Amino acid sequence: MSFSDRFFRRWRISHVRFTLLGAVIATLLLNLTPTQAQAALPAGFGIVQVAGGVAAPTAMAFTPDGRILVTSQFGQVQAYAADGTALGAILTVPTVNPNLAAFDERGLLGIAVDPQFPAQPFIYVYFTNNNGGLGQNRISRYQVDPNTLQVTGAQQLLLEFPVNTTTNHNGGPLAFGPDGLLYAAIGDKQSWNTAPCTALAQDLNSLLGKVLRINPDGTIPASNPFAGPTLGRDEIYAYGLRNPFALAFQPGTGRLHINDVGGGEGSPCPGVPGTPHEEINLGAPGANYAWPLAEGANQGAVGGATAPILIYPHTGPICDSITGGTFYNPPNPTYPADYVNDYYFADYCSGFIRRFEVGGAVAPQDFITNLGFGLVDMKVGPNGDIYYLSRGDFTGQGVGVFRIGYQPTVTQNPQPVTVQSGQPATFTCTATGSQTLAIQWQRNGQNIPNATGATFTLQPATDADNGAIFRCVVTNPFGTATSGDALLTVTPAPVVPPPVVVPPNPPAPGQPVVAQPATQPAGNPAAFDPAISKTGQLPAGSIGLPGERITWTISVSNIGGQPGTNITVVDNVPNALRIESATADRGTATVSGQSVALTIPTLGAGETVRISIVTSIVVSPPDGIISNTATINGTNKSATGTVNVATVLRLPSTGESPLWRRYLVSAIMIVVVGIVALVMVTLAQALTPRRVRKPISKYPTMRW
Repeated sequence: MSFSDRFFRRWRISHVRFTLLGAVIATLLLNLTPTQAQAALPAGFGIVQVAGGVAAPTAMAFTPDGRILVTSQFGQVQAYAADGTALGAILTVPTVNPNLAAFDERGLLGIAVDPQFPAQPFIYVYFTNNNGGLGQNRISRYQVDPNTLQVTGAQQLLLEFPVNTTTNHNGGPLAFGPDGLLYAAIGDKQSWNTAPCTALAQDLNSLLGKVLRINPDGTIPASNPFAGPTLGRDEIYAYGLRNPFALAFQPGTGRLHINDVGGGEGSPCPGVPGTPHEEINLGAPGANYAWPLAEGANQGAVGGATAPILIYPHTGPICDSITGGTFYNPPNPTYPADYVNDYYFADYCSGFIRRFEVGGAVAPQDFITNLGFGLVDMKVGPNGDIYYLSRGDFTGQGVGVFRIGYQPTVTQNPQPVTVQSGQPATFTCTATGSQTLAIQWQRNGQNIPNATGATFTLQPATDADNGAIFRCVVTNPFGTATSGDALLTVTPAPVVPPPVVVPPNPPAPGQPVVAQPATQPAGNPAAFDPAISKTGQLPAGSIGLPGERITWTISVSNIGGQPGTNITVVDNVPNALRIESATADRGTATVSGQSVALTIPTLGAGETVRISIVTSIVVSPPDGIISNTATINGTNKSATGTVNVATVLRLPSTGESPLWRRYLVSAIMIVVVGIVALVMVTLAQALTPRRVRKPISKYPTMRW
C-alpha cells in the first residue's frame, strides 16, 4: 500500500509507482516529517512499541486473549503475544503475488478475527488475488489452531470481485458488527476516471465503492437492504464511497463509523464546487454517501445522500488521508473518564490522532500530534489501551505496532491503622491505569522486600513499629504514582491475668456451682500460646438431681504474641450427662455422641473465644462429683502451651439422703406401722369379753 497518489497529490503526481525517483523526492521531504520520538501527547499518556518486523504492514486484529495479528501487504500474517513477543508467521496467502502487491494499494489489505473465537477459530482476510497478474480482490477465511494460531485448513473463498487492473482505491477494512455479520469496505477502484459521474460507486449492480455485509460462511443475510432479484447486489449494505480505510463499531450501541479517504481534486464531476475533504460517515443500511457526485461539504446536497458527520480539509504539508479509526468504550477503561466514549481517528500523512465525543456536537480535538507518516490502523486492545499500526516514514523508521497507555492513578490510598501489639496490621492500595500495574510497598520511604500485592500485612505489629509510615508506589510502562501516607499506631497488648482457681468445696445450697479451671503458664510473646479454662454452673436452687441442667463454659485464649491457626477444642462429656446444645462466639461447634468439637480458623494474639455447652444430668453420681475434660490444639502451638484441662464439678451438699433412699425408708415405715396397728386391733378384739343381748320384740305390748 504505497499511498503514492496521496504522498504527492499536492504536486498532482497520481498513481506513480514508488520508484527510485519517488524515493529521492520523499527523502528530500523528510525534513517536513516529524518522527515518533517527537510525538506530543496529553499529560499522563505515553507510547511504547509493542511489535515490529512486518514489511509494509496494512492491518491488525486482536484475539480475545490479547494476541495480535498483523498483515503484510505482501501476503503474510504475523502473530505476536500480548507482550509483543513474536510468534512467527501463521499464514502466507498463497495467491498474493509479492511483485503484484508492490504496486500501490494491492496485496493483503484487511483482517478480522471471528467474534466467537476460539469456539469458531477462524480468521478472515481481504486481499488481491494474483489471477495471472490481472488482480482480483477476494474475501476468504482460514481455520486456525486456537492455541498456536497456525492455519489448520485450506482457504475458504467467501466473496470474489470482478477483475480490475486499476491498482488503487481497494479499501480493505474488515469488521464484525454486533449482529455477528462480517462487514467489508471496498474502494471504487478509481472507476470515475473512465466514467465520470456515472461511476461504479453509485451502481448497485457493482461491489465497488460499497460497504458489504455477509454471513461468516459467505452466504448473504436476507436482511440486507438491497437483497432481492432486481434491487442490486445482495451483499451491499451502503454505497457511494471513494476509498474507505476504516470500519469501526461502537461497543454497546453498534454505531458504525466509516473513514473515507478524500480525493486530491474534490469531486470529479463537472460543475461541483468545493475543496478536497477527508470524511467520517455514519453507517446505516441503504445509505448513499454521494461519491463521486459530491465530496465533503457538498455531500448532503445530493438528493437522497447521507451527509458526513465530520469533514476536514486538506492542510498537511504533503497530503491528508484519513485512515485508522476506533471507539474507546472498553469494558475496563484505563484512560481517564474524559477520554471514554470518544471516537478516535488518524491521518496517514499529517501524523495526528484526533477524537470527539460520540452522541454530542462533533467538535474534534487533538489527542496526539507529530506521529509522522504511516498510521494505517487503530484498535482498542483487550487490555483497554489503544494500539495503532504504522508503516513508518520513508527511512523505514517507526514501523510496527504501538501502544498508547496511561500512567497509574491511585484510586484508594492506604488508611491509618491502629492495632494492639502482637496483632497483624493490614494496608490496602488500589490503582487504575494501563496494565500491567506493578505495586511496591514502602515503609518510611524504603521499599519492603517482596511486598508487591494490592495489600500488605505487617505480621505481627510490635511496639517498635509504632509511628511507622506506609505507602504504595504503582508503576507501569507509562509512569509512576505514589499513594498517600498511612500511619501505623501500635498500642500495648492487654495483660491477660492468670485464671482463678476455685476450690472444689461445694457452695451453700441454691448457689451457682463453679468448676475448677486450669491454671495457665505465662504467655510466650514469640509464639501462639493457647490457654483454656472451663467452668460448670447449675441453675439456682438445683442440687444435681436427674433432669437438672449444667451449663459448661469453655474459654479459649491466645496469651502468646503470634496468631494461632486451625485451632481445635474437643470436650468429652461424661456419660452421666446428656448434651443438649453447643454454641460458640466464633468458629464452628459440632456435637457427635458424647463429644463436642469447636474449630477456630484463626485466633489472634490476646483474643478469646468462648463455647457454651448445655447438658442435663442423667445419673447423679453418689459422691456428687462430675469430671469433664477438654483438649486444645493448633498448627503452630508453642511447646509450652496448655494442651489438656480437666474440670471437676462438685454438686452441692444438702445434708439429706438422696430421694430414692428417703422414699424407700418412708415406704417401709408406713408398711411396718400399718402391720403393727392391725395386730394391736386384732389382739384388743380377742381379749375383750362378749355380752349377750336380749332380743327386743317388734310388738311393743309383748314382754319377755
